[in-house]
Amino acid sequence: MKRKFIVRVGDKTYPVEVEEVQEETTQAPAPRPVVIESQAAPSEVTPRPQARVETATGAIRSPLPGKVVSIKCSVGDSVKAGDTVLVLESMKMENAIMAPKSGRVKEIPVVEGANVALDDVLLVIE
Repeated sequence: MKRKFIVRVGDKTYPVEVEEVQEETTQAPAPRPVVIESQAAPSEVTPRPQARVETATGAIRSPLPGKVVSIKCSVGDSVKAGDTVLVLESMKMENAIMAPKSGRVKEIPVVEGANVALDDVLLVIE
């Protein structure tokens, strides 16, 4: 359907013919509900990042690349599961690395200020 208008710009007038166009409407599919299933209660969820431990050697491996900010234990110290043994800085955030098992610290192959890669050995617990 065409419609005619007169448009005034400053002191001049212009006859204008405008055609009305009906837009095609596309409907997006209805959003599907997202269901997240969890086996553990919220209080039992393990915080990320979590250090990996090799059960055979007791080596705790780095869960992410970063810089060792501080070491919270020494060789020979007894640690309990959940104790913070080391702090890593990654992407300007400090991440507490916790002992995944109880035992005695056998070896600490890293020093404060050292850069570590993913899966580097941080600590060995026997």
